[in-house]
Amino acid sequence: MLNPQALWLLIIIPLLLILTLWRFSQSWRTYIALGGSSNVRIQFILRYFTREFMIILAIICIILALTDSHWGETVIREPNSSTEIIFAIDISQSMRAEDSAGNRLQSAQFIAQELLLSLQEPRVGVVIFKGEAFTALPITSDKEMVTHVLESLDISWLSYAGSNIADALKESRALFSLDNQSERIIVLFSDGEVTTGNTKEELRKLFHNNIKVYSVGIGTTEGAIVPDTHGSPRINSHGEFLQSSLNPSLLKNIAYNSNGSYFWAGDPQTVELLKKILKQNENKKFRITIQKRSLFNFFVILAILFLSISQIIRSLPWTRIFGARDDI
Repeated sequence: MLNPQALWLLIIIPLLLILTLWRFSQSWRTYIALGGSSNVRIQFILRYFTREFMIILAIICIILALTDSHWGETVIREPNSSTEIIFAIDISQSMRAEDSAGNRLQSAQFIAQELLLSLQEPRVGVVIFKGEAFTALPITSDKEMVTHVLESLDISWLSYAGSNIADALKESRALFSLDNQSERIIVLFSDGEVTTGNTKEELRKLFHNNIKVYSVGIGTTEGAIVPDTHGSPRINSHGEFLQSSLNPSLLKNIAYNSNGSYFWAGDPQTVELLKKILKQNENKKFRITIQKRSLFNFFVILAILFLSISQIIRSLPWTRIFGARDDI
């Protein structure tokens, strides 16, 4: 479910039920006032509530369709013309923490450079982010240029405060070509400490564009003190040393919802596993895309069916069937 916020619309269902009961009461009083027979009360109730119930079911189905829910998976085989890779690298202040090999940024730089060296015909771009994202290098096949940018990365490059992974994913998505036959991959390097941005909305767009995210968690869950530019411990608003910890749950969620994978930078096998994945994508002539089956059409069809039934109920010859008046 990529848009669970739509479920809040279900709040209107109890209100509709109350409105339905009130309208029934009014309709029955009007019917009796116009000389209708009280002997057809059961038929009146049956016709009225069945019709209204179908309409309410249709509304529920429309709301469920808006949640963009999925069930099951479909395997699609498509020609693979090329592989495009974006290195999205967190350069927020927390990346100064030294709970990796060197500090976190240096760990991300090392892994990215190792991956770059393993590619035969790279088409790589670089995105950096703090509170906002910025394209450090558009997609290029110039290995030396990519290497130079990766080596030059510094936390001082952007002045924006915070960490906005959603904006980094959006900026990365915008760099990819419009060639639908290209394999498109984002390798996200971050400690997962997010202060701004809505990753759910961006993940929905990545999913529909078949863009995979391989998240690399930098740092440890135990955390470390974040130093300032001079190497002294940063102090928070409470006068305490500023502590930063790896948040793997967010990074795992991003990877899972884009059909990618999560890796921890501290795992000795991470670099080799990522190299293997990127090489496989670079060399294959066809790409296998696993798409989750969307339930959108299913719920829309159900909604149309329920609305059609409500119209059929309305047009039935109730006088001949039950002896009830057709203007009920």
